[in-house]
Amino acid sequence: MELLDVAWQNFKLGWWLAVIWLVFYNGMQYLTIDRAKHLPDNWITWIDSKIPMFEPGMDILYMSSFVLVVYPYLGMREPEHFTVVAVAYGINMAITFACFTLYPVKMKRPPAKFWVMKIVQATDKSCNCIPSLHASMALLPFFAAFSYGGWEWPIVGLWALGINVSTVFTKQHYVVDLVVGFVVAIIAWSIAWVIFG
Repeated sequence: MELLDVAWQNFKLGWWLAVIWLVFYNGMQYLTIDRAKHLPDNWITWIDSKIPMFEPGMDILYMSSFVLVVYPYLGMREPEHFTVVAVAYGINMAITFACFTLYPVKMKRPPAKFWVMKIVQATDKSCNCIPSLHASMALLPFFAAFSYGGWEWPIVGLWALGINVSTVFTKQHYVVDLVVGFVVAIIAWSIAWVIFG
């Protein structure tokens, strides 16, 4: 029973993290929307311009990032593991929110055709693009699974990869946003690991 209690407590804390993510992310939009600029053309890759918007399936995968961020909390039993993941998430969000404040970037995106992405486009003003918070927040559960998990780390890795691909196919991010998001996740995990791991 103790293991289930720990998993339930961790799960609830993970969901609170997702709520904090959404609240701060949406708040940042309204603080920066008037200053947001488009990326310089030379930062936009041929992948960004050639891939059409593809919503069916990619929309659900894109939204699944809010489930994946909770994953690490389900299997962790050691308090120090929880601390590393929580600190990594916190550092990750601090870095990305600082970037959003200092360099707000908006994206040109075609109108959505399916209901999931219509809701996303109605609520997400697409002015917090670089770094991609979806990319970095999806990579951190992979690091946690690889470091503390067992057999499931390849599944979590494929899921995180799918989320990153979906951000390009749903026209929520450019490739450069993902690259910078990866770098932010690596920095956040490295700092948390060195200090608390």
